[in-house]
Formats: sequence, C-alpha cells, structure tokens
Amino acid sequence: TARQTANMTACVFAGSLVGTLTLGYLGDHLGRRPAFLLSCAIISLFGVFTAFATGYASLLGIRFMVGFGVGGLTVPFDIFAEFLPTSHRGKHLLVIEYFWTAGSLMTPLFAYLTLETSWRLFVIMCALPCIVSGFLGFCLVPESPRWLISVGQDERALAVIRSAALVNG
Repeated sequence: TARQTANMTACVFAGSLVGTLTLGYLGDHLGRRPAFLLSCAIISLFGVFTAFATGYASLLGIRFMVGFGVGGLTVPFDIFAEFLPTSHRGKHLLVIEYFWTAGSLMTPLFAYLTLETSWRLFVIMCALPCIVSGFLGFCLVPESPRWLISVGQDERALAVIRSAALVNG
C-alpha cells in the first residue's frame, strides 16, 4: 500500500539519521577509514539482505539498516576534504558529488533492466556500486593524516603523506 511504501522510505531516512550520529562519532573516535568501510559493509550487506526479506516487518528493519549505513557516507567526504589544501577543497569536493548523481541515475537504469523480472534482483543490483566502492576503498583509501595527527599518531600520518607523495610523484 501507499502507507507501507511511505513507512519503508521513512525507515531508510530514520536509519540515516541514526547512522550519521553513530558512524560520524565512530569516524571521529576510531578513524575515518574504519567508519567508511563499515558504512560500505552495512549498505552492501543489508542491501543484499533486502532481497531475502521474509515479510513487511523484516523489510522495514533491513531498510532501516541500509539507511544507517547511508548515514556514514559523509565520512569519505571528510577523508577527501582532509587530504586537500583549503585552496582546492571547494572545487574538488564538488566533484565527489557527481558520484552521488551517477548513483542516482543508475537506480532507474537498474529498475528498467530488472523490475519486470524481479524486484529482488533490482535491490541486489542497487547494492553492487557500494560493494565495489567498499572494495576499492579498502584497497586504495588510506586513513586521514589529519585524523591521525589529531589522535597523536604522527608517524602513521607522515607515512600516509609520504605514500601519497610517492604515488603522485
């Protein structure tokens, strides 16, 4: 029904609210990278779990958890911002928003390709970009040097900066 659909949407937004508060806090206390990877894992796992929901109540809980993970997606924005000099932040942080736009455009494409066949396949396909992002983030995204310095891990911060300098020539 329309009410059930609205409740599902509300659960995602409620999860996002709780996730932002929780995962943002974890990003400040455990590190930006672990919070980002945890966000990706939650979205990916519960995105796939959506396809296996056995009823309306379980679907609401699962979608809440997807929203919870989405709440943590502010953390990669922080990592990126903390690597950039202030003179370049505005321009480059705007570029990262194009990935949100691309993801938003992929959703109707996935719907067009799958919904006549299976809504379950649709939700699994919608989890794929986050699975890929999590994998790439695990392989390529270091901890924020600014965060490392803020918690007294100066040597690790220096190692991250040296590694970035090496990669960037």
